[in-house]
Amino acid sequence: MQEPGVSTYQPLFTRMAAQDRFGVHCLAADPQEADLILFLDGHQHYRDMKLNAIRRHPLVTKYREKAFIYSEMDQPWCAMPGLYVSMPKSSFDPRRQRACSYLFLPNGSVAPGPDPGEGDALLFSFMGRGGNRTRARILRLRHPRAHIADTSGTDFFGSQDEAHERQRRDFSAIISRSKFVICPRGAGPSSFRIFETMAAGRVPVILSDLWVPPRGPDWGKCALFIKEKDVGEIGAILEKHEASYAQMARAARGEWLNWFAPDALFHRMTESLKEIVETRRVPESVLCREVTARYLRLRARAVKGKLKGLLRRRPAALQSGNARRSPILSGIF
Repeated sequence: MQEPGVSTYQPLFTRMAAQDRFGVHCLAADPQEADLILFLDGHQHYRDMKLNAIRRHPLVTKYREKAFIYSEMDQPWCAMPGLYVSMPKSSFDPRRQRACSYLFLPNGSVAPGPDPGEGDALLFSFMGRGGNRTRARILRLRHPRAHIADTSGTDFFGSQDEAHERQRRDFSAIISRSKFVICPRGAGPSSFRIFETMAAGRVPVILSDLWVPPRGPDWGKCALFIKEKDVGEIGAILEKHEASYAQMARAARGEWLNWFAPDALFHRMTESLKEIVETRRVPESVLCREVTARYLRLRARAVKGKLKGLLRRRPAALQSGNARRSPILSGIF
């Protein structure tokens, strides 16, 4: 479903349905006849933390038991049942949620690299921003066969000019030369880099203790999981796994094609939603009334952020005691 004024994945999802190679499911025009109703843009409602625009949508209130959401939000809460890219392990509710990959890879330059063993001179690489303790530690790593680059000055999601396209191509070229690609958590537990690496036929090294992998792929054969506390040991760990690299790299590409490629993902997402319905023991009309502890924590963090912003903007007024009651605060509590 598409909400007015929201940048939507609906055209992309429609194309994926058209190229679906499984041919089991199809899109329906009539919500009454549809088995599932999926809102694709839960992560676009930045100012609507409760997601009331979707949760109170007429199609949700009328067809609650078959209404779902897809969300790429970095810090989500379970506003509705559905597919979540970055729901943390500590808050994951299998009654209402399935882990999911991103609908698309933003770096169009990512492509299958040479066959493993041909030109992959780097043991591992990481090109990315800082932003959290794990990433900061990765950027300080040193290894004779590693490429580590801080790309904080590059906005891979923004401008489409030639300079940025060249940087995207450089990013893809480094992946192709790497045996293992470090994939730490970003602002949320997940990262585009995991799926880009698999698409390129290289081995993702996942450093995200709270990430919930999507069901289906044999992750033990195609990826390495390293605890965030062990960042400093990455070089030694990967040297021990280097002998099995080629087999893992081919498995990573195969699993991506089977589960996350554009002609597979529509089917896989639909099957995940179908599974939620078939295994449901408590009606969604009951579960939807729960206010999760995660929502309350995120709400409190948002309030704290607004308070800090207020203090930064009006230090003189606050110190003099002449500050008026802030409209940001009124109505929050």
